[in-house]
Amino acid sequence: MRFLSRGLFGMCLMMVTLALLGLAGNMFFQALQEKQAQEDRKRPTRERVFSVEVALVKLQTVRPIIETFGEVVSGQTLEVRATASGAVVQLDPDFRNGGAVTAGRLLFQIDPAATRSSLRLLETELAEAQAELAEAGESLTIAADEQIAAERQAQLRQQALQRQLSLKERGVGTAAAIETAELALSSADQAILGKRQAVANAKAKISRAKSTLSRVKINVTEAERKLADTSVYAKFDGVLSDVSVVLGGLVSANERVGQLIDPSELEVLFRVSNDEFASITAAQGGVKGADVSLSFAGQDDAIQGTVSRVSAAVGDGQTGREIFAALDPLAGAILRPGDFVGVALKEPALSGVAVIPATAVTTAGDVLLVGADLRLVPEQVRIFRKQGNQVLVDGRAIEGRQLVLKRTPQLGMGIKVDPKSPGGLAIEDEMQVQLTPEQQARILAALATNKRIPAGAKDRIIAQVKSGEIPKAMADRLDGMQGGGDSNAAAPNTAAPAAGAAGGTVSLSDSERQRLLAAIADNSDLPDAAKARMVERLSQPDLSKEAFDRINARIGG
Repeated sequence: MRFLSRGLFGMCLMMVTLALLGLAGNMFFQALQEKQAQEDRKRPTRERVFSVEVALVKLQTVRPIIETFGEVVSGQTLEVRATASGAVVQLDPDFRNGGAVTAGRLLFQIDPAATRSSLRLLETELAEAQAELAEAGESLTIAADEQIAAERQAQLRQQALQRQLSLKERGVGTAAAIETAELALSSADQAILGKRQAVANAKAKISRAKSTLSRVKINVTEAERKLADTSVYAKFDGVLSDVSVVLGGLVSANERVGQLIDPSELEVLFRVSNDEFASITAAQGGVKGADVSLSFAGQDDAIQGTVSRVSAAVGDGQTGREIFAALDPLAGAILRPGDFVGVALKEPALSGVAVIPATAVTTAGDVLLVGADLRLVPEQVRIFRKQGNQVLVDGRAIEGRQLVLKRTPQLGMGIKVDPKSPGGLAIEDEMQVQLTPEQQARILAALATNKRIPAGAKDRIIAQVKSGEIPKAMADRLDGMQGGGDSNAAAPNTAAPAAGAAGGTVSLSDSERQRLLAAIADNSDLPDAAKARMVERLSQPDLSKEAFDRINARIGG
């Protein structure tokens, strides 16, 4: 009996084991068939469409602007130097750094005592020279009168000699009388020679007196100049800087004691490249007179100026061209020499130009255009200028066509795109649905039996349902999952952003498409490959109802 009972018990155990093994094999076989059925299901291959931002190319007339940096310099600067040596005895109260002075104003004075004394001595010598000249003139007059008197006496002696000779011819004269007359005439001639010598000496004395007077006058003039040099005056209206003198301080001749700057004569010095300089000079009118605008930190309004001249030479180790621009006289109230400013030089106007973003064109001038079948077509344009984040190109070949504003490595010739205006579409806010406790319980029960929704997405849906408020689109899909529910459940899918299904397909609105794309991007439970497939399907205008429901189930919407 014991053997029979044990044998029966063992057979029972064996049958139970075989039943369990059969059940396990059946479950494994069904799972394998289901997997094979999913793998054998062929999904339609769809072409990938990229969304791109485009803009219509329009031609316009543009004045290119060369943007660079420059330094403010003074167009009129005077170095204030001491023209004499000595102690400073007078100093203007405004003779200090930043002091404003007017033209002709006394800045400072050096002790003039020694120079004034020298001038007085020279003035005395001048008076003596003038007196000596007057004396020499009087001596010449007297000598000339004495010469005339001597000549008259000689004439009388000549007449006496002629008379004695006449008497001798008549026989009444004597030789002794004739000889006496001749001696008297000779003495008179000798006196004339002496008087002539006196006149010559008087004239020489006058010449010497004049030379002495001229030399003394020069010395007096020099002394007056030295006396004037002890006082330094402002040559023009300006502002002082680099002042290095104080009252009572000693200065030497030609020592620099300050600098006078005219704030109404400011200029800006900046440098441009050779190509930019060539483009400016090639235009009518050249570079001289071109308009310049300055931007200065803390100043809202631009400061205007005009190009006045170009540097004659290029400095060692430098390139480009150095340009000077004269600024508006009112700029002196804001700027000072040495300020670092931004410079915008306006070039001559260019016509037939398209202004496009720098991201839309390569360095070789290649751009991408949208063709008639929404496929990209490459085109090459001529680049005129580059200005910050924009490029000026010759737009005559691409006028009126849609230009891709941003090139990416995925874009190329023949790629199909979905053109969008700059900025894209905004995602609209969705209507929220309030759930009753009965609705919450029914939805939670349906979610518990649903095996297709991933665990992460299911947890998010359950959390939203428990909060008592869910989006209307989610309510519509959950209502369909429950088989319609009762009249108090969420409304059917007639007000959802997605349009109604027609022929097994769903036409998505822009707001619904954007919402699904955002939900896919935010879902961390989805693999990257699954996300890419979903994004590719959502890029199509129409979507099958099955794919629409599957995507919503995967993202938990």
